[in-house]
Amino acid sequence: MARPKIIEAADPVVTWDEARLHLRIDAADEQPYVELLIAAATSHIDGLTGVLNRAVGLQTVEERFDAFDDRLTLELGPAVAIAGTYGASLPLGVFHVDEAGDEQAVDDEIYALDGDGVVLRDGAAWPTDVSADPGAVIVRYQAGEEGDVPAALRHAILLLVAHWYANREAVVTGTIATALPFSVEALLKPYRAWPEKVC
Repeated sequence: MARPKIIEAADPVVTWDEARLHLRIDAADEQPYVELLIAAATSHIDGLTGVLNRAVGLQTVEERFDAFDDRLTLELGPAVAIAGTYGASLPLGVFHVDEAGDEQAVDDEIYALDGDGVVLRDGAAWPTDVSADPGAVIVRYQAGEEGDVPAALRHAILLLVAHWYANREAVVTGTIATALPFSVEALLKPYRAWPEKVC
């Protein structure tokens, strides 16, 4: 199975205005730099590269499997939708590349989203005309928080942004070097998926 691919990124979990208030700055010329820090802090915790090992902001994901199975376990959760469309027209759902090399949609009446996986409904069967090429089974779904992102995760991002804004070198000594990472880790811990990644 190939690694998942983000095909539509989440909207910013923390905005420039929220970070500006947290940092107590007014200068508009700082906005590009602060937005860069927001993106870096979000990437640190969110999605495929994040230490939480889960999606935070709502994003659209594509995963590929070599064959159909009773359960197609999704790597990036929490999965919240497997129906509808994203962007201009590309639909969510289960698809397969057939023996002629064409992508075909699987009837959405035969499968369902079940926690971190896609399962067949009782009595249903997956299509059999599947290409033998790797990654011929495709699942496109939305993962992340359906409503507001929890305040603890938003605050962890703001703490990281403030720390990096105030300390622009790679190494910082003193009490903040231990106190701040502990605060961020404490905020993230209840939301961490397993296996755990190292911060």
